[in-house]
Amino acid sequence: MGAISDARVQFDGERIVAMGRASDLPAADHEIDYRPSFCMPGLVDAHTHLTSYAGQRASDSLGIRRAEAVRAALATLRAGVTSVRDLGGSDGVDVWLRDGIARGEILGPRMQAAGTQIGVGGPLGGPGAARDSVVQHARAGSDVIKLFANGGVDAPVTLMPESEMAAAAAAAHARGMRVAVHAVTSSGIEAAIGARVDSIEHAGELTVAQARSMANGAIALVPTLYILRYYIEEGSRLSFSQAEVDDLKRVVRTLIVPFEHRLPAIAATGVKIAMGSDAFLGLHGRNARELVFMERAGMGTDDVLRAATAISAGVLGWEGRVGTLRPGAYADMVVLRDDPRSDIEAIEHVVAVLRGGQAVAMDDQAR
Repeated sequence: MGAISDARVQFDGERIVAMGRASDLPAADHEIDYRPSFCMPGLVDAHTHLTSYAGQRASDSLGIRRAEAVRAALATLRAGVTSVRDLGGSDGVDVWLRDGIARGEILGPRMQAAGTQIGVGGPLGGPGAARDSVVQHARAGSDVIKLFANGGVDAPVTLMPESEMAAAAAAAHARGMRVAVHAVTSSGIEAAIGARVDSIEHAGELTVAQARSMANGAIALVPTLYILRYYIEEGSRLSFSQAEVDDLKRVVRTLIVPFEHRLPAIAATGVKIAMGSDAFLGLHGRNARELVFMERAGMGTDDVLRAATAISAGVLGWEGRVGTLRPGAYADMVVLRDDPRSDIEAIEHVVAVLRGGQAVAMDDQAR
């Protein structure tokens, strides 16, 4: 990825109007000087759950759930993530959060909301029911559709058959909505590919041949490599039993690590790989840790950074608007202490964040 030493980025309102070497652009009346820090596009997280929080209980009031979502949004933004695709909320909290952010009443990343996840409870009753569910989500204000092909590798039961996913995808596409599918098992991945969805999430049993089919079908891959490790690291705080932590370790060992061993060959197929943290149960603010594990799995550093910027922006359908620094794009930027191309862990050491050209307060004085 190219970089400009001693660069200047000029904004007009929320948008970038010019960028280049400081010596080639006139100084503005008001400037923020972040030299010698490293400045890059704000990160784009293609898989979050901003309405999830540690200690969440079914009895929590709507007010509590909204307040927790506001906190998660701010923590996410302060981590340098300026745009997200949120893939599952309930009771309209995610749509409420998205709209509050868009109106400037809540400080958080630009947001797409999926509403409730479709198929998590099992087959819907046929293609017609799948289409109806998409229509209901569109009317409720969802931007994107989230489907469930199957459960986890330990519960590989089919949740939505290919026929239902295909009907849902067709209905969504007819309304200009994209479709993300939770699929872990090989059979679920195969069905999602056949249904012509837009992205496959997790994909633990993904084969190289299936990745090639995804590349040919313009289906993006959103691996989520850190989330289970986060659960293991924070098991006691999250009230997981030792047996649950041990089971998570087994899944990482038997599913995630083998997937990571295949990831370089998967990437070589040309399938577009986006960054998704699957931020859940309080991971918000640690989203960028996903990039560290993507690199450890064998992806090149430049490819990892593209995954978290331009590729994820494309998955959201926001290419050219976010995930890039160029005239016409939103002035969304993250300022880092060091260059992440030299050490990917620098992505977690945020000096400052700008959203729409406005510096985000990095302490509790933020609104």
